Amino acid sequence: MSNSNNGGSGDLTTALDNAVGLLSHDPRLAVEQAQEILKIYPDATKAKRIMASAFRLQGMPQKGLEILEPLHAAYRDSPDFLREIAQCYGAVGQGDKAISKLRRAVELDPGHAASWLSLGHQLAVAGDAEGSQRAFERQFEISTRHPELLDAMKLMREGKLGKAEQIVRDVLKKYPTDVTAIRMLADIGYKIGHLKDASLLLERCLELA
Repeated sequence: MSNSNNGGSGDLTTALDNAVGLLSHDPRLAVEQAQEILKIYPDATKAKRIMASAFRLQGMPQKGLEILEPLHAAYRDSPDFLREIAQCYGAVGQGDKAISKLRRAVELDPGHAASWLSLGHQLAVAGDAEGSQRAFERQFEISTRHPELLDAMKLMREGKLGKAEQIVRDVLKKYPTDVTAIRMLADIGYKIGHLKDASLLLERCLELA
């Protein structure tokens, strides 16, 4: 990385992109990359946020909070930031704070699917099954590319698993690698007792994801 006027910002962008890419498969290395960035660009807030996420992914959410909490005032209206800090709060057992931040995130951006998903998980942990279901359904509505899967979800709620299964299978005939549809078919499989088939479908989801 270079801090010269000729491409310094480009070097920073590249380094940040590399650090983000490391988060999913090597968070320890993502921390090291973020630390190197901060040596040259000490005010690079994104590098700090990457480091916080990397600590959480390594099972050290408190260290993530120590980075994120001083930044909160400047990013209180950022749904992405609010989700990041909420995940850390949830991981240290502060579910009420996590839920509060996630509710604020979806209030600011009702289309923020990742925050709806995290809110669904946090409400489930808190014992709010109905609220969790609504949050998951909202996330699904936002993220699905196939409106017919919404009909399938409604049928699943009504216990009409056969009709729901047919809709999902029709989608998969056209889009055989659609992760959402495969996951729904796995859910239906579990509900009707086809556990082995459901497990294989979930493994396929993980491969595609």
